[in-house]
Amino acid sequence: MTIARETVRATAWGVLFTAVVGVLIVMGSRGLEHFDAALVGYTFATLFATFGITYRYAMWLQRPHRYAARNLPIYESTNLPITESLRNEPAVELLWRQRISRSLC
Repeated sequence: MTIARETVRATAWGVLFTAVVGVLIVMGSRGLEHFDAALVGYTFATLFATFGITYRYAMWLQRPHRYAARNLPIYESTNLPITESLRNEPAVELLWRQRISRSLC
């Protein structure tokens, strides 16, 4: 059984961010010297959520949006009121794609 490369990358990012948050918690509590026992549950929940959110975001960034292929012909066929100099800018193009896809929903 092989694990997909994107899964390994997302897991690595999740572990990295979780470790950074863990180190920041230890540093912020001065080596757990000023750490209240009542906060242990919240700490583990925060670490778990950090891993989960980072993992899902990393997976999302690695996969193309499933509606991009459907909306691209619509974007190219419309006469959008933007200048030619801005038409080639990736950020402007992305915003217009999102505007068009939201208007079609």
